[in-house]
Amino acid sequence: MMPIQRCTLPGGGSGYKWGKQGKCYASRADAMKQARAILAHDQKTTLVSPTGKPIPLRGVRANARAEAIFRKKLLRLVDDMNQSLLYWLSAAYNEFRSEMALDASPLATLQKKMNELAKRWLKNFRVGAKKLAEWHTKSTLNYTDADMKAMLKDAGFTVSMQITPAMQTAYDAVIAEQVGLITNMSAQQLAQIETLVMQSVQAGRDLATLTDELEKQFGVTRRRAKLIARDQNNKATQTLTRTRQQELGINQAIWMHSHAGKVPRPSHVKADGKTYDLDKGMFLDGKWTYPGMEINCGCFSKPVIPGFID
Repeated sequence: MMPIQRCTLPGGGSGYKWGKQGKCYASRADAMKQARAILAHDQKTTLVSPTGKPIPLRGVRANARAEAIFRKKLLRLVDDMNQSLLYWLSAAYNEFRSEMALDASPLATLQKKMNELAKRWLKNFRVGAKKLAEWHTKSTLNYTDADMKAMLKDAGFTVSMQITPAMQTAYDAVIAEQVGLITNMSAQQLAQIETLVMQSVQAGRDLATLTDELEKQFGVTRRRAKLIARDQNNKATQTLTRTRQQELGINQAIWMHSHAGKVPRPSHVKADGKTYDLDKGMFLDGKWTYPGMEINCGCFSKPVIPGFID
C-alpha cells in the first residue's frame, strides 16, 4: 500500500502527496482526498484510513429474510418429493403385498418403481438446486455489497463494487457448494428410503408400518434442509463479504461471536473480539478457519480499514 509521502510544493516549501506520481498538496488532508478519489475509480480499490489509524467498521451479518426464503423454497422442494414418494410407494407396496398373497414374485416390479422415482427426483433436485443456489447467491451478493457500500460511506469512502475474477470465483464456489449439498441430501434420502422399503419387504411389514418409517425419514430430511438453509446463508454471506473486503485492500478483521447458539463452540467464544488476517483466518481447534465457515456457525466479522505508514 502506498503511503503519504513528503514532497516539495511548486512554489517551494514542504507538502504531502499520495505515492510517487501524486500531486503535491500543502496539507495531508488534501493529499488523502486525492488518494480516495483515485482509489475509488480503480477496479480493485485499495482503502486506507485518512487518519492514519486503522478504522474498525461494523460487521455484515447474514440476512434473516434471505435465510427464511431459502428455507421455504428448499422445504417446498423436499415436501414435493416426499409427497410423491409416499403416494407412489404406497401404491406400489400395496400392489406388491397383493401379488405376494397370490404366491407371485413382484419384487422386481417394486424395485423398478423405486428406480423410476429415484431417477425422476434426482433430476428434479439437480434442476431445483441450481435455480435455488443461483437465486440465493445473487441475492446474498446484492445484500452484502449494499451493506458494505453503506458502511464505507459512513466512514467517508465511496467505492464501486465490480465483479472481479476473485469475486466471480467466490460466487461460483458458493453456488457449487449449495448445489452439491442439496443434491447429496436428495440422493441420501432416496437411498435411505430404498433401504426402508427393502427392510419392510424382508420383515413382512404392512403398509402402515412402512408409512410410519417413511414419515420419520422425511422428518430427518426436513431438519437437514433447515440446517442447510441456515448454514449456507451464513457461509455465503461471510465468503462473499470476505472476498469483497480483500478486493478493497482490507487485510484484517475482528472475529465476532454471534452469542446466539445454545451450545456455542468454546474456541469461537474465546475468539470474540480478536483480530485476524483475512488471507488465512484464525487458528481454532487445530485448523485455520473463518467466521461462518464451520457447520451451523453464526459468527461474523468486523472489517478493519488499514492505516498508512509514513
